[in-house]
Amino acid sequence: MISAIEAHFSGLPKAVLFDLDGTLVDSAPGLASAVNAMLRELKRPEVDLSSVRQWIGNGQETLVRRALSGCHSGPELGQLTQSEVRKGLDLFRRHYQESAHECALFGGVRETLEHLQAQQVVMAIVTNKPVEFVPSILAPLQLTGFFTVVLGGECLPEKKPHPLPIHRCLEKLAVTPAQALMVGDSANDLIAAREAGVASLALTYGYHQGQDLQAFGPIWLGDSLADAFGSQYDSLGVSVT
Repeated sequence: MISAIEAHFSGLPKAVLFDLDGTLVDSAPGLASAVNAMLRELKRPEVDLSSVRQWIGNGQETLVRRALSGCHSGPELGQLTQSEVRKGLDLFRRHYQESAHECALFGGVRETLEHLQAQQVVMAIVTNKPVEFVPSILAPLQLTGFFTVVLGGECLPEKKPHPLPIHRCLEKLAVTPAQALMVGDSANDLIAAREAGVASLALTYGYHQGQDLQAFGPIWLGDSLADAFGSQYDSLGVSVT
């Protein structure tokens, strides 16, 4: 059976750009470890993993604000001083250097990467996470060799949903927008792709915070990366590799 991706590209795209957190890896455990280490140092109540999962997706500063205030949104976030946020962010980043490896691949990810690599599809990571943390995630999972380009949130003046990271990645790969696919789990990924003129694929198992991802125009939406490419790999399910 021809997959939605193959139908759109009349085969496979020349390049596939992946978001990282919530797309390739479940990074919530490592983030939660760093959040709680920060909160302990600040003598604040710790939070559970389910709360951290709901707070992921808008960058580390927003995650720290939510953890310090104990809520996702509301006036409490604005009541924090910039000094409190900066101290919390510095502590969080220090602890995250030690816990970033606490993550797991989503089911079907490795098989899909191997399949694309075998088909000579070039791959890249375009994430809003600071690039300094990315090697600590990729190396233990033996993912480093799959990606020709890795762009983090502090590599450029703009982050997703701005299209600049995608444009810059395509330049580095020498690929046109029509030849590329962006794979992500959030509105930021899909909006950036749309503004860059790149087709997108939306995964529903990540950190989209209940957003209607279909509204952002992906060519495929579902809960299995392998299924998107018409493969018979294991579907969704987190597995440590």
